[in-house]
Amino acid sequence: CIKSLIKSQKYEEVTEYINNISASFPADRFLYNTGNYISDAILSDKQENVKKDKIIISFSGTIPSFINNTDLCIILSNAIDNAAEACVDVETERNIEVFGACRHRYFILTVKNPTVNFINNKEIPQTTKSDKLYHGFGLQNIKTVVEKYNGFMKIESKDNYFLLSLTFNNIT
Repeated sequence: CIKSLIKSQKYEEVTEYINNISASFPADRFLYNTGNYISDAILSDKQENVKKDKIIISFSGTIPSFINNTDLCIILSNAIDNAAEACVDVETERNIEVFGACRHRYFILTVKNPTVNFINNKEIPQTTKSDKLYHGFGLQNIKTVVEKYNGFMKIESKDNYFLLSLTFNNIT
């Protein structure tokens, strides 16, 4: 996130972003314990941002440190933002479930959220935002990052839930 802001020469926004994170989440008060400091910070920041909409982000498992911090930011930020956006339209419980686990040299990360939209499970869904020129790249960016780690991305939509499953191959 910070790198993107710097690259866009949005220096005041970088400073504001860092100040907000630093003030809101001292290292000893993160809301999550994923085993990965960056993941703890991202999930904690996202939870603070969505609590006004009565959305709860739950996490179970672990997130290893082999994923580059920038890549991890792309994955978690886009996945949680998409999930939160879908939750706003839901009238029932607004829970985003994040799960991470290492199994047999694979890392699996899933993000599950309720949705009112049906999504074709075979392709990346189009953005629902009206400004399609500047939106709709999140899942494609996640897919690009996952493929960088020789992994794959699976999207499922069933029983009013959206499930994003990411598998990273040959972790050490």
